[in-house]
Amino acid sequence: MLRAIVATGDLEIYIGLNPDTVDKGGHNWYASTATGRDVRIAVKTTDPSFHIATYYYVYLVSTSNADSQIKLSLD
Repeated sequence: MLRAIVATGDLEIYIGLNPDTVDKGGHNWYASTATGRDVRIAVKTTDPSFHIATYYYVYLVSTSNADSQIKLSLD
């Protein structure tokens, strides 16, 4: 579970396999503050997009005029 608690601003989170395309539609998972201030991406090991022994890239984007202040955790 990747979790971001957003104190200020708006945020989009993308997770993908390729660092060059993760933010351009090449992501496996996505979440944003459109659903609230507690942004969560839960990935089960049974998810067909999940692979063991693989690098995943996380791309965080502030979509507001000011910087977003967040607390990021990975469980």
